Amino acid sequence: MVQYKSAQGREQDRSLLGSMRGGTRNVLAGQLVSQVVSLAALAALYRLLTPDDFGLLGMAVPLVMLPRMLTTLGLSVATVQRARLDDRQLTHVFWLGLKLATATAAVTALLGYMLAPVYGDPRLLELCACLAGTSLVVAMGLVHQALLERKMLLGRLVAIRVAGQLLGVVAAVVAAFDGWGVWSLVIQQYVEITVTSVLAWFVESWRPGAPGAASPAEGLTRLGGSYSLSSMLFYLGQNLDKILIAVMFGSTELGRQALGMYSQAYQLMMKPVNLVSSPVTGVMLPALSRAWPDRRLHATMASGFYAFVATILLPAGIGLAIVAPDVMTVLGGEKWQQAGWLLSALAPVILVQGLINITGSLLVSAGQTRVLLFASLLITVLQAQAIGVAYLLGGQYLGETPWGQVRGIALGLSLVMVLVVFIPYMVFAFKAVGNRAGSMLRRLVFPLVASGVMGIAVYGLGQVRVLQELSPMPRLLCLVASGVLVYGTMAHRRIRDVWGEVAGREPQE
Repeated sequence: MVQYKSAQGREQDRSLLGSMRGGTRNVLAGQLVSQVVSLAALAALYRLLTPDDFGLLGMAVPLVMLPRMLTTLGLSVATVQRARLDDRQLTHVFWLGLKLATATAAVTALLGYMLAPVYGDPRLLELCACLAGTSLVVAMGLVHQALLERKMLLGRLVAIRVAGQLLGVVAAVVAAFDGWGVWSLVIQQYVEITVTSVLAWFVESWRPGAPGAASPAEGLTRLGGSYSLSSMLFYLGQNLDKILIAVMFGSTELGRQALGMYSQAYQLMMKPVNLVSSPVTGVMLPALSRAWPDRRLHATMASGFYAFVATILLPAGIGLAIVAPDVMTVLGGEKWQQAGWLLSALAPVILVQGLINITGSLLVSAGQTRVLLFASLLITVLQAQAIGVAYLLGGQYLGETPWGQVRGIALGLSLVMVLVVFIPYMVFAFKAVGNRAGSMLRRLVFPLVASGVMGIAVYGLGQVRVLQELSPMPRLLCLVASGVLVYGTMAHRRIRDVWGEVAGREPQE
């Protein structure tokens, strides 16, 4: 029997689609500004600081971020996902997050004390102690940011985060000019998250009650805890490579330089991923959570998000693999040339990582956090195996220590993510929410073909002698422009269609 939606049901669908599309436009615009600011900052800081400074920070960041993942046990995500929350439950989330942040700040300082001898650099102790306080500042603003996301006031949230990032960049560049070295990067962290938290309190009017007025939300901690543990595992998997390099080579200046170049190549690889997946997840979780009761609407919206991410990130990954050496030279100068090879090897991960990132929102919207936790554990195990094998083989075949090992890790991680993890994970996740992965994978065929043609054209153009004789900046601009032109010509209709699905105008009667 055919069932028809009521007029009220259709109106609710249109309202949700309209909020989703408007939010996507706002967050994409903000993320674009954010990435431009970030690239400009890196271009300045690469010249003001040394790879050794970035390597030292790269040793400390996992020791800060892993404990910070437990700051709210994923409660901010649970706040967005839950259909109903009252003021007393929000108060519970706020104070629990602050208590956990205090504990994780202590753990961060302790990890620095314990691991400084392992890494062979006593500066790590002071660096971790100073960075530990960032967990408390982050916790102060998480609930307010989650409420803005829950209400889909994403334009305001984007403005807050861009303002924090911009002021953090200014502070870091000024400090670097003044000769603060790695501490300019610490200042950047504090300024950015402090401004973000303060502005979130200013924009979102909710205020926590006294701790005694809190009322735990049933199931909130369980959902948030599963999400938080899966996030920790994903983060651990993404940082096992850097931890291994730090442990094996962090005690020498050459080792810290290799770590600094590898960590920055990885960060640059993640920039197109974040440019696309961060705004998508910001809209996707609240939109799909509200749509979940209507499984057809949920599946339709999810399909649009996946097609959108793939259509943009496929050409980005292939194109970056080709132009990576010029990218590093333009941003950092000759001293960062070694990172170009690493960036080329890591670039194919862009599409896989982008789709993995948004799959977390798909699973959480359906309440499948335990599935997400299992998948994150399995992926982390596969990454650990690949990194270990690649470390050994790279040292034998890809150059002298430490560069051979570092190159092997970059190549091994890329291969396992593209060839082993990608398709099984997509099939597994879609099956968990009752959707068909086949329809999503078929939507990847055309952008994959178009991206392949684009890659061949860009590589062939790069072999032309006239372009090879140009300096890196004009050569990079020519290659990027040619890639955009080729892909845009082939895929402009597909781009228009997927844009209409996730960020077009509000649907009409």
